Amino acid sequence: MSGSDPTVPMGPGPRRPADGPPSGGFRPQGSGYQGPPPPGEVPAPGGYAPYPPARKTGAGFVVVAVVGALVAGVVAAAGTYIATVLHPDNPFLHSLGLSVWPWYGYNDVSKVYTLFGIDLAGVVVVAFLLLLVVTRPAPGVRSWLTVFFGSWSAVTVAAVIAHLVAVEVSGVDMGHWKEFQVVEIGAMWGFLCGWLPATFAATANAMRRG
Repeated sequence: MSGSDPTVPMGPGPRRPADGPPSGGFRPQGSGYQGPPPPGEVPAPGGYAPYPPARKTGAGFVVVAVVGALVAGVVAAAGTYIATVLHPDNPFLHSLGLSVWPWYGYNDVSKVYTLFGIDLAGVVVVAFLLLLVVTRPAPGVRSWLTVFFGSWSAVTVAAVIAHLVAVEVSGVDMGHWKEFQVVEIGAMWGFLCGWLPATFAATANAMRRG
């Protein structure tokens, strides 16, 4: 048999059937054909390399932020109860109280409860907003420790902001305390107690990502 075989492409490469699509890794010259994309990838137009698979996002990080903020509120309420009701004479446990101590000795009970209510609500709301930033979807995978320390810092910052706002809004008498000491009280509470809501937030985030 003489002449060229029309079923054989010019140049190196496996044989192409006379009829039907390219097979066996056949790559027509000058076409840019890359073959079928791997599973999970989207073919790009024009024969270019396939697009990477789309990143799956969802509202799971919102749930994580809710969990961390609610745990922060529970810890604040429980710590305040321990510091002011169960062990009011223990100076170390005073730091577990979110806002009642040291204002109790300078104000009437109603102002103290107002202060505590504003402070508690502020911690939950601000912690929720900051945890949304910490746990939001982002390229790569955040480790458990990354989310843990980020959440711990978020709860501490939330305590400082909430404490400052609560003191200003409630109108309590600060006595001999100064504003920087108000910041110190909020930061101390976040440092001593913020690890607990951070643990819940980091664990919930790890479970969300599977």
